[in-house]
Amino acid sequence: MPTTTIRRLTGAAGLAAALLHFGELALFFSHAGAPPDSTVFATTIVAITGGTLLVVFMTGLRHLVRAADPAYEFAGTLGSTAGLMWVLLASYVFLALGAGEAIASAEPIDQTVDVTGTYLLGGSIGRIIEALWMGAFGYAIVRTGVLPRWIGRIAYVMVPINLAFVPSIYFGNDPAFFYAANGWGTAALMGFLTVVWILIASIGIMRTRIPGHRPVAVGAR
Repeated sequence: MPTTTIRRLTGAAGLAAALLHFGELALFFSHAGAPPDSTVFATTIVAITGGTLLVVFMTGLRHLVRAADPAYEFAGTLGSTAGLMWVLLASYVFLALGAGEAIASAEPIDQTVDVTGTYLLGGSIGRIIEALWMGAFGYAIVRTGVLPRWIGRIAYVMVPINLAFVPSIYFGNDPAFFYAANGWGTAALMGFLTVVWILIASIGIMRTRIPGHRPVAVGAR
């Protein structure tokens, strides 16, 4: 597949995923306390669709890094692998636990409190894996120029911010507390900032020419 096509597909997938995840956040906070099952299921469908598109985004960005400079393929592969782990654990498994509990429960549940298995997926585990993929992609972007380098530098800034929330495991499970294991800072705010970065990166991908890429004339050998 031509690199130009992959660039457009990657940017479009990331952009759509970001918009869907903004919708997920809006649904997630549309009710105070336990939401009805219908909202839980709608949130889950929106989020897993966005997560599937992120698989395309993470894989495509790795390819674009390699196309820009093969010397940085390892950084791109590390970022893609960690990013896919993040999608799997902090999105799919997180959502599966919450939606599964909602299906089994006779009463509406608050996923942020009642489903204890999600605390670390949206908190410490998600934060440390995200720090890895942000750091790897940030490095690859800055070194190759595959995107405007300021996008890579923002990814650098996200690394220590994510790592700062890893110890939130020690601070309880009150979602109203900023630094709790499932707190609004640890999970919701960091989730929002991550989606903003994906949105910015996706727009950058769609607007930036791959360094060193030259179209091949028809019939050229």
